[in-house]
Amino acid sequence: MAGSEVAREARIGATMTTVLLISTALGFVVFLLPPLSVVGAWLWARRLGRRADVPRFVKWGAFALVVPGALFIGFGAVSGLLVLLGRPVSGETVEPSQKARRLAEGISEFMNGSAFGFLLAVVALLWLGFWAWRRRRKAPPGP
Repeated sequence: MAGSEVAREARIGATMTTVLLISTALGFVVFLLPPLSVVGAWLWARRLGRRADVPRFVKWGAFALVVPGALFIGFGAVSGLLVLLGRPVSGETVEPSQKARRLAEGISEFMNGSAFGFLLAVVALLWLGFWAWRRRRKAPPGP
């Protein structure tokens, strides 16, 4: 009987480790990927804009997509916190079901802002990728 309990505890520990790894990966995707994609698009636009054979509007078109994307991510985070913390969440005056609803609304605001900002960053990356591909296609073959 003691051996089966040890095996059960080992399975539970392995399951908890798997859940922790999956939640860490999801946390990375939800919280870090949108800002990192905006930063990556910004850096790529700066680098591609320094090339003499690339038109100037390419860089400014990417910046026109990246800046609103970053603002949407930031405003989504701030508005999510405001929804979450707008009224007191702790205390005996708020029902537990309302606490869960407010938490879900705050997370939803944050994720919607991040998703829209990420979408704008992806469009900027596609724009830059097209122009980088076009520049390489036009370049004469090197010796």
